[in-house]
Amino acid sequence: MAKEYGYHSLVVEGDCLALIQKLQHQVIDDNVLGFIVSDILHIAKTFSFISFIKREGNKLAHDLAHWLPLSSEDRLWVNDVPNHILS
Repeated sequence: MAKEYGYHSLVVEGDCLALIQKLQHQVIDDNVLGFIVSDILHIAKTFSFISFIKREGNKLAHDLAHWLPLSSEDRLWVNDVPNHILS
């Protein structure tokens, strides 16, 4: 989605510490999580800059991860941010 909007630099904020650590250190295990990490790292190579940040360093990622209602739909905020996240 970031590529579709023309972004070349990206900061990925995550709430899953194990996944973020594997992405930061480019650890690809031989299991289902390894396949996901491999796909993410493959896509990451298309950006000129990408950084993966864990929850402890980012309250916004934590709040977004716990935001209800849960949905499988994509969510993207470019100019406006939900009020409860903004505070």
